[in-house]
Amino acid sequence: EEGGGGEEATAYRRSCSRRLATSELSSSALARRINAGGAQVLIDIDGWASGWSGPHHILVNRLRPSCLSVAMLGVVGSTGVGDAYDLILSDTIASPPEYEVWFAEKLLLLPRTYFISPPPPARSQQDRRRLKEMFEESIGISSESLLLAAHHAEYKLSRDYLAVAANLLLLLPSSYLWLPPLSEIAARRVLLTLSALGVSNASSRVVKLPASLDKRSYQALRERADLLLDSIRYNGHSTTAEWLSAAVPVATLPGELMVSRVSASLMAGEDERCFLVARDRDDLLLLALNVLRRRAQVRGGGDLSAERTSRGIFDLEEWGRDSWRGLRASLEVKMMGAVSDAQGGRGARHVWVVRNVEERYDGDMRRK
Repeated sequence: EEGGGGEEATAYRRSCSRRLATSELSSSALARRINAGGAQVLIDIDGWASGWSGPHHILVNRLRPSCLSVAMLGVVGSTGVGDAYDLILSDTIASPPEYEVWFAEKLLLLPRTYFISPPPPARSQQDRRRLKEMFEESIGISSESLLLAAHHAEYKLSRDYLAVAANLLLLLPSSYLWLPPLSEIAARRVLLTLSALGVSNASSRVVKLPASLDKRSYQALRERADLLLDSIRYNGHSTTAEWLSAAVPVATLPGELMVSRVSASLMAGEDERCFLVARDRDDLLLLALNVLRRRAQVRGGGDLSAERTSRGIFDLEEWGRDSWRGLRASLEVKMMGAVSDAQGGRGARHVWVVRNVEERYDGDMRRK
């Protein structure tokens, strides 16, 4: 582990019975420590994002200190370094088997989403109602107003994305675009773009939360939103997971790359969420419009938040079982290939975990 982090990082450290502070180690020294510990499987959750305050994980994995090296979460897509990682952990929605040629690593595909997300914080109904009323009063909207959330990083608020949002604002006069705290220049460009797209007096149709709002209050206020419009090309990942956990509908348009398919992966398996996975941009607009119109009807009849309950969308135990089955199968295949003349000393192979069956695939995903 590298140093830093907030409350969540501190809690994580306390929960680990064995951990190693790596900030003072070189990449080669860390690789030697891992190898000396007899690690058979090394899972890297940082990848290219590492190296700021310690050894770079790509360099560590290229030294191959363990039998099996797995990339997970740190890079949403291939690391591009096939000699560093045997496998990348994903699922059949985020990384369809037919896209295997785009990956330097072999695919370890889970039956459900590979993307881990924490459960939502528990809050009483009274507390949720109080925060909602305070929020509405502070930004000057009524309980019947529609909130279209666009809580994405600044670089994701592209003109294509804002064009969909602008169409929704024009079609729904009682709607507001809810933005996260933005830099001054980004906020100005968003307003200029909305105005150019036909939204008159755009500043009055945009609401923002103060940057000073504490994290727990921000999490609770998500429930006031009527829809999260997912970003285009580079979809939401942890953002989508957090808003789905707050029982907020998410409309998404998956692309071909893994970075644009995580939202669809999170929404797969539940019918009411799958219906909000669009086929193209026109479909994305139509799906979002239908949801918001239904919400407007419900809001006109009472308090919508009372009918929604935050809930987790991720079964950690199920994920752990599926991941372990896949890792175990991958390890067995690699070890057998290393000693078998028939296998020609082949390394890792694609593994697709399907319900209660481990199905192993060769280079072109044919069942073995």
